[in-house]
Amino acid sequence: MIAPCGDKNNNHRGWRKRRPRALSSDVTLRRFGRIGLASVLILAAMPSRADIPVAVTAPFSGRHAAEGKALLQSVEWAIDAINARGGLGGERVVTRSEDDGCDERRAENAAAKLVQLKPVLVIGHPCGGPAQAAARIYAESGILFIATAPRHPDLTRRRAGPTIFRLAGRDDRQSASTAAYLAAAYAGKRLAIVHDRTRYARLLVDGLKRARGATDPTPIPEFGIVASSKDYAATVGALRGLRAEVVYFAGFPSEAAALWSQFRASDTPPDLIGSDALANADTELRALSAGARFVTRVLRPFTATDAVSAKPLSERLTAAGHQPFASALAAHAALEIWAGAVTRGGNQEVEAVARQFVDEPLQSVLGAIAFDPDGDARIPSFEIASFDDGQLTTQAIVLPSDRHAASKVETVMPAPITPMAPIATTVQRGVQSPVSPPLPVRHPLRRKWLRN
Repeated sequence: MIAPCGDKNNNHRGWRKRRPRALSSDVTLRRFGRIGLASVLILAAMPSRADIPVAVTAPFSGRHAAEGKALLQSVEWAIDAINARGGLGGERVVTRSEDDGCDERRAENAAAKLVQLKPVLVIGHPCGGPAQAAARIYAESGILFIATAPRHPDLTRRRAGPTIFRLAGRDDRQSASTAAYLAAAYAGKRLAIVHDRTRYARLLVDGLKRARGATDPTPIPEFGIVASSKDYAATVGALRGLRAEVVYFAGFPSEAAALWSQFRASDTPPDLIGSDALANADTELRALSAGARFVTRVLRPFTATDAVSAKPLSERLTAAGHQPFASALAAHAALEIWAGAVTRGGNQEVEAVARQFVDEPLQSVLGAIAFDPDGDARIPSFEIASFDDGQLTTQAIVLPSDRHAASKVETVMPAPITPMAPIATTVQRGVQSPVSPPLPVRHPLRRKWLRN
């Protein structure tokens, strides 16, 4: 170190060398403090890598806690798989969770907390009421939300905003699904409608007639019965006189069983296509199928558990001590779909991801999925199940013509169909199952199989 030499007034007349002296601790801190601050400023100006927060909200407490825990586990597995591949654009995906308790007020509170975290995506709210309550908050904040299980139509029919999506079927599509199935499977057959005059039945029947009227204006004979009555001789006589080959029954199981039991032993009763109320009526279904004198089929909701491609995930959840809830399978798919949209579009922004959702289908554990402009996944809402050997077995899945879906049907055979009613049916050993009438067949993956 060089120091000046001079008089007491510091009038420099020359220079001499001086031995360096140790810096005081205060000087050291000041100097290195300036260096540290400069480093921080430089690092702040450089592009940074940050975790990508994905939020999961479900009932983690209360009587639905098992579903919530399975849902969270499923999402975490999907995130682990993404991070194991290097994340998205080099950034790790992380999970944040909130308990909605399957309660609307708690769901709103959970949504408000999650909004503060600014996640790129919220997955969950498997209960219908909480999903609708929380959707309003996410929409107002511009947060992307995929509901995994709610089937109430208002979630998307009265959509809170363009960031709200549903990865499940809709209950209000039962009538359209029934009309499509009847048109495809019973074309040219004599059809009649029987209902028990309840509001539930009337809504289904009115919806069926509207949907069928769009392609076939021919009036359908319709009969109303009195619920809880035991004497349906007049209705049975009318159906016999019409020589009905198939009857759509909208009503409850006990009335259906009582009506069909009053056909004579010498009669060939019409096939019964029942509304979803019959799907869980084991006793009545056994009574209806006794003697196998006619075919008994029912409409039942199509869920993620019906996707054959989701079977490995179902088995993994079971092995881990979780029940394979449909919402858990859908939650895994939701994360995959979102990650696929980000990768394909090269953008995490909500608007960009939402556009990818309604573009070409994105791969997931449920198959290739896209959403319609209303935010509904292009998947089936209902399937047709036949009651044989004491259990319901899927016979057909009604697929809207513009929708792609994975189904539990693994093998198909080509057959003519109407444009309105794509149907997938089971096949055994390369021969169509012995059902009457023969079911038309269609499955969205058929082209892939034909290429192979």
